[in-house]
Amino acid sequence: MIFIRSDISTKEAAIEFLGKKLIDNGFSNEGFIESVIKREQLSSTCFFDAFAVPHALEMNSNQTAFAVLINDKGGILWDKHRIKLCILMAVCESERRAFSQTYNNIVRVLSDMNRLRSLTRCTNLPEFLSELKSIR
Repeated sequence: MIFIRSDISTKEAAIEFLGKKLIDNGFSNEGFIESVIKREQLSSTCFFDAFAVPHALEMNSNQTAFAVLINDKGGILWDKHRIKLCILMAVCESERRAFSQTYNNIVRVLSDMNRLRSLTRCTNLPEFLSELKSIR
């Protein structure tokens, strides 16, 4: 799921919005949003003052899924940083072992500022997916 929204401008609003989408679509359960917020309180998932990849403390979602939020206008205030991209991860128990590798790959890809800029310029899901596929 990808959402391009300039009206979501805080960390809390981004987590709430994306978390609700994951719950409403059956990927995760009640309590997911609260777990993501608790995890974020332990340590920020913001990287390079440019993007965030929040996730829950527990890996007990119904299905592994990602919800993406792009705000390329005013950005999303994440702690003291203004970011343009947030990828909320919901992870199911059976994919727990792959979580670290997936998470690290996302961070590695997005740490290239040219790639990040290209992704945050996307205006719809097909464009975003096409841009992702072009990354090697």
